[in-house]
Amino acid sequence: MRSTSVFAGWLCAALALWVSAGALTVTTSHAADPRIAFLPPVWILGALIAAAVIVAAATHRHRAAARAARPLFASLALLLPWLPTPIPAAFLLWTGPLRWWAWIAIALAVLAAIPRARWRWTKIFADPRRAPALAALLTLGLGFAAARQVASRLPTGDEPAYLAIAQSLLHDHTLAIEGVYRRGDYHAYYHGNLAPDYLRRGTDGRIYSVHAPGLPVLILPAFAALGYRGVTRFLVLVAAAGSMLVWQTAFTLTADAAAAWFGWAAVALSVPFFLHTFMVFPDAPAAVLVMYAVRPLVEPFNDSRSGRWLIRGAAVGLLPWLHVRYAVIAAAIGLLLALKLLRRTQRRQLVALAIVPALSAVGWVALSYIIYGTPNPTAAYGGGSQMALANLAPGLTGLLVDQQFGLIPNAPVYLVAAAGFVLLWKARRRLALELLTIVVPYTLVVAAYQMWWGGDAAPARFLVPILLLGAWPAAWLFSRARREATRGLALAALTISVLLTASMVLVNHGGLIFNNRNASALWLRWLAPAIDLPRSMPSVFLNRSSILWLQVGLWAIGLAALVGAAYGAERRRAMGVALPATAVLALTMVVPLGWWVSRAVPITANASQVAWLRSYRPDLHGVGIGYAPPRRIAYGALPSRLRIGPTFASLPADGPPLVAIFAPPAGTYELDTSAWGRGSGQVTIAVDSSLPPIVRIPVGSGDGQAVHRFELPATVNGLVVDADAGARRILHRVWLRPLWLAGSADTVGQRRAVHAARYGPALVFSLDRGSYLEGGGLWVRPRYATELAIAPPPDRPLALELHNAPVANTIALRSGEWSETVTLGPRESRTIELPEAPDERVLALTIEATAGYRPVDVDPGSRDDRWLACWVEFR
Repeated sequence: MRSTSVFAGWLCAALALWVSAGALTVTTSHAADPRIAFLPPVWILGALIAAAVIVAAATHRHRAAARAARPLFASLALLLPWLPTPIPAAFLLWTGPLRWWAWIAIALAVLAAIPRARWRWTKIFADPRRAPALAALLTLGLGFAAARQVASRLPTGDEPAYLAIAQSLLHDHTLAIEGVYRRGDYHAYYHGNLAPDYLRRGTDGRIYSVHAPGLPVLILPAFAALGYRGVTRFLVLVAAAGSMLVWQTAFTLTADAAAAWFGWAAVALSVPFFLHTFMVFPDAPAAVLVMYAVRPLVEPFNDSRSGRWLIRGAAVGLLPWLHVRYAVIAAAIGLLLALKLLRRTQRRQLVALAIVPALSAVGWVALSYIIYGTPNPTAAYGGGSQMALANLAPGLTGLLVDQQFGLIPNAPVYLVAAAGFVLLWKARRRLALELLTIVVPYTLVVAAYQMWWGGDAAPARFLVPILLLGAWPAAWLFSRARREATRGLALAALTISVLLTASMVLVNHGGLIFNNRNASALWLRWLAPAIDLPRSMPSVFLNRSSILWLQVGLWAIGLAALVGAAYGAERRRAMGVALPATAVLALTMVVPLGWWVSRAVPITANASQVAWLRSYRPDLHGVGIGYAPPRRIAYGALPSRLRIGPTFASLPADGPPLVAIFAPPAGTYELDTSAWGRGSGQVTIAVDSSLPPIVRIPVGSGDGQAVHRFELPATVNGLVVDADAGARRILHRVWLRPLWLAGSADTVGQRRAVHAARYGPALVFSLDRGSYLEGGGLWVRPRYATELAIAPPPDRPLALELHNAPVANTIALRSGEWSETVTLGPRESRTIELPEAPDERVLALTIEATAGYRPVDVDPGSRDDRWLACWVEFR
């Protein structure tokens, strides 16, 4: 029986892994079962089965092998979307990246079931003298790596505003910021245009930022030395110091190294804290100050050194300077520490603790009076704090359960901290009350603030200053857990939380981090693109409060079922099978119920097809599958079966684009439009937000169905199909269909275009930053091999008109085996006829000029300081 279980488990895993390497989508076809899919070649399945048999044969005699094979049966869930019969929409949950989350969880469960030898290096993690430094190093390394990964998206939100204050202090030696914005100093780290972030001018008439000066002063040395990148690295260093404090205090509380590591990972690697460690916001530094100040709450209270208490007081006193709302935390911590010292009659230490906060309070009030003429520290907000008791209910709801900005959906491990707090209340009542004294007032203040979500930032930003405290109850639960199910559930919550953090950092260089209100969570849309998973989960912005709380209740029931199954299976020693089976069953039931209460349409065919398109590999030569009826389809014909776009009865005159695709691959595409009713308008296709559309298609009521074919010689950043108000009134259908996609042998097709524009009959895509595309033509930089990909007109030759800069120049043109070199005098022009595209699709052209000029040097009225060689037009 044991051998059969081992072989069956590994064979299930082999089949599920083969299926996972394929992709399945739902088209807009009206067939009963509109799925199409592709799978890797069959020989790969044979290789996986052979590997599974070898592993099972080598391990089936060991008792631990049967236990390790049990989690492999969870991979059967990944087969649900591929069943050859009509399936519930919830089964499509496993067609997106969630399947890879499932594989990671299965792999961890298998590893956890294997008896582990006690290697010497594991002692380092259990050594309380070395482990804190290791925790800091891990935070440091991961923080630096994450900052580099998402660097293209930062700074954003309020980050430039804090940096501008630092610039003003550095260059103008004042908190007034108008000089930084007038001169455009912020362009050193921000590419767009910014306006000063203020609500009220000072009494001297100058502009002072609405943001507190504490963080700019803190980062000033790093900014002066290394600029913006130096600031991000300094903030990661501060976070690393905080993570070391987390490990130390968790170990002091529990005397358990494993629990300390769990508590550290629960907070340091979760989305809210980790993503703010390298962003220029005051929240993560505030969390570190809080952790340092509250150490005496868990450590033996016998520190009589006044210097330590002076530093703790400084940490408390600095908090309001980082943000006015942190005054609530500072007051709570100061009160708790003062009461502890008073009970022990340590008056000298009490004085040391109070010195800096007292001076800080005086300075805080004085600064407000000097700048705004009032001692009110909130004067910078223009007299309106945006706080009201009416905001409490939606604010608390959003802070805790909103899918975009809430704590629990983005870091489920805090449910473990909540359960641990219950145990802490029973065993350490005083410490639990002290935690409540800090957490509850601050949370209520933040919830009452109108912008509780924290603006353009990572989720749960405003809660970050108190989140490191969650390590204590989380570690306490882990250390006191005596049952396998308790630790298993805690580790499962931690795994999901870490996977969320990793996904937000890695996918599209941080493209899942920043959400917009009145929309759904980006990570939910990415996790299961074939279904509308966001509409099944709580959202303050998408749903009414009654629907939101119904969905909260449904997910709570699903979680309770999972917990009950874990404890029930533990008694039967079947957690490896029962727990994943219950999780799959709970998801399959809760998600449809969430759709039902929100009246959502479950299937999102467009998003599903776009994700499928990005996963399709033309050179794979895999197995194509169609459904209704199940049949095999030629692999190369699969893309043409996609129908990306809406079919609608009516369309608003203004609204979002009809079709939007991120990073569509190079290939041949077809836009199929169908119009009805009376009127006319225009449909456009754009691939560059900074330039006009590359295709304009007139549509009219008498046109009926119209098809327009166009080429993408290279992968572009995005493709947007839109229509004007006239076209929207008569359009019935807009479908985008890929007819052919470029394979790996197409070197141009594998490149990503930087910009793209239509010049006369040709579509021109720049493949590097050696050119400047503008209306009517493009500029080429000197001494740079500018690479272009051109989709020429199919029925006539294409020519270039070169207009030289006001300097003598030599320009070389190359395309495959064809080349031509021309020598031009200042401002001379020349027309060059280009060769035909070798495959009648794409012409790869390289232009290299030897000399150039800067317009600002020859025209006193110009502000253009670009280095330009020649102007190119297409005829």
